[in-house]
Amino acid sequence: MLVDAMTEEPILERLRSKIDPLNVDNNSQSLLAGDVWQRCRAGKVNHQEFGDSPDDLGMAPIRYALLQDFDYLNKNELVGFDAWHELISKPEEEVTEHDKHLLDEIAEMTFHVDSNFNCLKEVYQTTSYGQTVQNRLSSLGF
Repeated sequence: MLVDAMTEEPILERLRSKIDPLNVDNNSQSLLAGDVWQRCRAGKVNHQEFGDSPDDLGMAPIRYALLQDFDYLNKNELVGFDAWHELISKPEEEVTEHDKHLLDEIAEMTFHVDSNFNCLKEVYQTTSYGQTVQNRLSSLGF
């Protein structure tokens, strides 16, 4: 079961039962980062419609959210300034085709996590991104 632990009461009041933060499913108005990434990459939606704020829209915040989901699903709950790998912080124009392929793979695994959980953990442990996060957490005593 998916939940949205970040939805605050004022937001819920404004949405008036349009979402249930304790039961986010494929019919919910809440979208998973992996789904948004896939839709944008396929040209099905405009990436400028997604982001953290009106001043931070596009593929960069979508990529950031996707990698945060990747971290969370590997039991590493990071905060906004924990951008320890270039993949999370590099400018969009510097994202390579190799990076995009990896992000496509991560998007698929996070969107269909139940059927890809073991693979998701393996990719996290074997990629530079996952290794960097794990090493940094280890160096901090976590």
